[in-house]
Amino acid sequence: MQQSPSDVSVYLAIYGALKSAHQSHDMVLKAAKYLGEYTTPKAFSLYQYGNEPAVLNGGNQSITIDVFEITPEQLEQIDDFEHYPTVHDRITINIPGFGPALLYVMSEGYAGLAHVYDSPYRQAEEKQPVAV
Repeated sequence: MQQSPSDVSVYLAIYGALKSAHQSHDMVLKAAKYLGEYTTPKAFSLYQYGNEPAVLNGGNQSITIDVFEITPEQLEQIDDFEHYPTVHDRITINIPGFGPALLYVMSEGYAGLAHVYDSPYRQAEEKQPVAV
């Protein structure tokens, strides 16, 4: 039996404006299935972008993310919200216990244009993983 596209689930790792404490969460992820929290290995760089963190691939910082199971239709909505592929790229990270999950990271080209590299994340000095 072949699955329809809406039957195929995707794992999504989120931080920042899509976390449950933000208004944007209800707008985009209200119907998504929450699976848990995970702290990534130290493989990212955190910068300040307005009131939100900007995560770039590569670096020596970990981030605390929420993991959701979403549909391809929900992924399209989140792509629009995250301005994919203009502002953000999607990368795949492996999350123990879940497997591959998509994570939005700011595109390097956009980060340069937005001068993100000039603004280290405010909590970057902490020794514990930064919950974003």
